[in-house]
Amino acid sequence: MRRFVSLLVLLSISVALFSQSYVSVKLQDIATQVNLRDDFNYPLNIIKNKAGKVSHIGFNLFAEKLKTDYPSPIYHFIERYLLELYLMEDATLMTRMLTEDKVQIQGQRTIREQINRLLTTNKDNLSLSISQDDKNYTVSVTENQQTLLVMTFPVQYELLLGGNKKEIEATFYEGLLYSKEYVDMTNVILPVEEGKLLVDMGDNIFRKVGMTYIIDSMNSDSFYRRLSDGTYEPVVDDKHLEESVRNLILLPSKHTINVEVTQMLYGYKKITFESTLNKFLSYCKNEGCTTYVGIEEITNENISGTIILHNHVYGYCHQAYFSVNPKIILNPKADTMKLTLYAYVPTHNIQTLFQEHINLKVK
Repeated sequence: MRRFVSLLVLLSISVALFSQSYVSVKLQDIATQVNLRDDFNYPLNIIKNKAGKVSHIGFNLFAEKLKTDYPSPIYHFIERYLLELYLMEDATLMTRMLTEDKVQIQGQRTIREQINRLLTTNKDNLSLSISQDDKNYTVSVTENQQTLLVMTFPVQYELLLGGNKKEIEATFYEGLLYSKEYVDMTNVILPVEEGKLLVDMGDNIFRKVGMTYIIDSMNSDSFYRRLSDGTYEPVVDDKHLEESVRNLILLPSKHTINVEVTQMLYGYKKITFESTLNKFLSYCKNEGCTTYVGIEEITNENISGTIILHNHVYGYCHQAYFSVNPKIILNPKADTMKLTLYAYVPTHNIQTLFQEHINLKVK
């Protein structure tokens, strides 16, 4: 999950919003509108990212205990989106925005009346029910079991984050830059009792079956060998290249593998930066991504494949094509892994992009 620094501000200090940097034009526009409203006297929830830029602005609707006990990015979306609607004086514009965003707000009262009711309710009494399918969220806000608001909206990261593709793509490198590399080796060795869950592949190699994404060969399977005490350690050797590379990507590792990332950007642009594999993957994991690996080619000089980092909550994937010399398995300094990154690909587009890459390889 994203780590934020939050501030609660009242109108008396809202003028300070003018001096802030914002991750998107939308957020800056919202702040400008708030400052121009003489009648606005509601507390706001303003979030800054690690770079000090405002990444969220919205009504301060929900109690901290609720957000801590039941964490979800949906709190921020509701706070921001309802603030956007509230700032619209023209009901026609409000309806157009809802239609374009494919957002539905149900209730017998007008939208403005529902928002006003939320704003005058003790937030300690509010609770939230969130359901998600492949395409939409449905959120119900209640007070003491009485429904105050029901919203349905798409699982669409640009809508949820309040920015366009170009703006959100630009946050990847900045977020990675300010993130910390963290590797937890606590559960790397599997206990004896987990052996019954592993698939015996022969030659003292055991597969822990994970999940698949799009095709069976794109998965989160990991591989182990049984030790003399009956426990299982990850396979990392030069005799099992595919299994070892998969483990280095999918499992916590003390290996410090350098990566050179070329991120493809909107408008046929790109940037190149350096990091470590652990930092790259831990940053994506902290953002809520699940990692899948597919191996495409193995030779004595090169291993290539695809890493998909799927964020179910926001509805996007990071897709990274990698290439590296297998010598890094035993000597992490022997080569730098090359990654070509397509960040924030909408989930419904990822299969097309993946298939195009496969077709390109076949040619």
